[in-house]
Amino acid sequence: MPFLPNERVALFIDGANLYSASRNLGFDVDYRNLLEYFRKQANVIRAYYYSAVLETEEYSPLKPLTDWLAYNGYALVTKPAKEFTDAARPGAYLRVIEDGRVAADDLITVVRRPTHGFTIGQAFKAKSGARELVPRVLDASELPESWHEWARRVLDAK
Repeated sequence: MPFLPNERVALFIDGANLYSASRNLGFDVDYRNLLEYFRKQANVIRAYYYSAVLETEEYSPLKPLTDWLAYNGYALVTKPAKEFTDAARPGAYLRVIEDGRVAADDLITVVRRPTHGFTIGQAFKAKSGARELVPRVLDASELPESWHEWARRVLDAK
C-alpha cells in the first residue's frame, strides 16, 4: 500500500467485522504486525479499534484483547451493547444502545426515511411485550411480512 513520505494516517478498525471476516477467511489478525506495517509505511497518528461491549457480563472474552490493544498503542472506542430478542426468543443479537451518539467527522447518509414514524426500537418493543405498539407494526410497510403476520395473530388473539 503506497503512501507519500511522512503522510499522516489514522487506522479505523471495526473489531466485530474484522474478526468475522478473518474467521471466515481462516486466519487470525496479528494486531502488533498490523500496526507496525502501517508505522513503517506512514506516520500513524492514531489507530482506533471500535467494539461493542456487553455490560451484562462480568467477564467479556474481548477483555484480554482490548486490554492488550490499549496497552500497545491502539485507541479503544467502545460502546455499550445489550442483547435483545428476535421472535420473542433471547438470542445473540446485538445493537448499540447509545442512540444518536456519533463521533466528530463520522459520515452519516440518510438514504430513505419512512413516512410511518414507527421506529425499529418500537418494533422490537412490540415484539418484546409492549402490546400497545402491536397495531403500529401493521403501519410499517417496510417490515417483513412475517412481522405483519405476527401482529395480525396477536391482534386476533385479543
